[in-house]
Amino acid sequence: MNSQTALVAKHTYITYVKKKSFWFVLLTPLIGLIAMVAIVQGIAAFQNTDTPKIAVINQPELRQEIKNSQKDLDLDVVKITNEQQAKKELKAGDLDAVLVLHADKATLTTQPKSNDVKTKDLKDFLNKWLIKQKSNKYGLTTSQANDLNKPYSVNSVVMEQNQTKSSQISQGTTTGLSFAISVIVFFLILFYANILANEISNEKSSRIMETLLAASSAKSQYFGKIFGVLGILLTQVTFYVLLIVIAAIIAITKFPEITSFFHEYLGMLTLPVLIYTLVFVIVAIVLYLVLVAISASLVNDASQTQQAIQPVNYLSMVPYTLGLTAGSAGAQNGLVKVFSYIPFVAQSLMPVQLASHTANWPLAIVSLAISVLALVLLAKYGERIYSRNVLSYSDENITKQLLKALKPSKLRN
Repeated sequence: MNSQTALVAKHTYITYVKKKSFWFVLLTPLIGLIAMVAIVQGIAAFQNTDTPKIAVINQPELRQEIKNSQKDLDLDVVKITNEQQAKKELKAGDLDAVLVLHADKATLTTQPKSNDVKTKDLKDFLNKWLIKQKSNKYGLTTSQANDLNKPYSVNSVVMEQNQTKSSQISQGTTTGLSFAISVIVFFLILFYANILANEISNEKSSRIMETLLAASSAKSQYFGKIFGVLGILLTQVTFYVLLIVIAAIIAITKFPEITSFFHEYLGMLTLPVLIYTLVFVIVAIVLYLVLVAISASLVNDASQTQQAIQPVNYLSMVPYTLGLTAGSAGAQNGLVKVFSYIPFVAQSLMPVQLASHTANWPLAIVSLAISVLALVLLAKYGERIYSRNVLSYSDENITKQLLKALKPSKLRN
């Protein structure tokens, strides 16, 4: 990078970083996360944690068993045993629930303002009691009764290199990663495409471009603006990476149960895979930025900025759509495999295949190398188009101009 390019990049970077909109976008996820945590904590703080009062009707033996286990069931069994009286108390709000027991079934009645009864725990307790009664009736021991009620277990796993993993977990992680990459890349492209397109179109429409090119070359302006916007992108990515690391440290310390959940589902996302994904995403976004720089060089004034971004937006919909469907279609899908090597699209597909071990590291490196090569060639090719068109003005549709400009014969004329 020569001094003129560095100067343009620095100016582009500093100009945008000083804007309030940059800090708003940068801090919005953090503010949203803090607000969400505050809301959850607030709800928990104001949640009624009183032990629900319940009347148990009929079946004296079972009623006593429930009363003996009321601490484990988080219940307060009252003395009322008359059903009509109990429902009257329930309607008046003095009770939270009425449990009417029969030989092999029960009816639990509550009202909207009742404290929550842990229905699942209560059902499990009643089910165990029923099994015990039936085992006594048929002369079975408790272990024999439990053995008869034990379901047939089918554990589905995915064999991976040096490890096995639940197929449900593997599919869930694959789908989640595919969705996350597709959505993040799509919105980053839209955001940074607007920044770069506005930067170029504003200078061209205000005729400042002529002055800038008198002091520096079109090449310096072209690469400087791309590097400047790339710097903004890297600043945002670095901030979010640090934020995630801090959040992970806090989660490990404060919420071990959440940590074990994420470790189970995200265990396949090793550090090399995450770094590879991050690099691939950045390369892909820069590819789109180069295309934006080429397209924006064709505008006449700022009002055509959205026209300049339109072709890029349409193209970015392809990896977005493929990425959203790839998780459900499966990494083994033929179309997914083919698109995993195509620049502008591969960033949403190949990292998922690498994480799920559908593709190995050599294939993943080849896919990334193809995108890097495409970036180098398009950047060099685009610099010639930019130099040719940045000072020209045409009333023709931007998309038509872009298609003409991308024809190799056009550059040879």
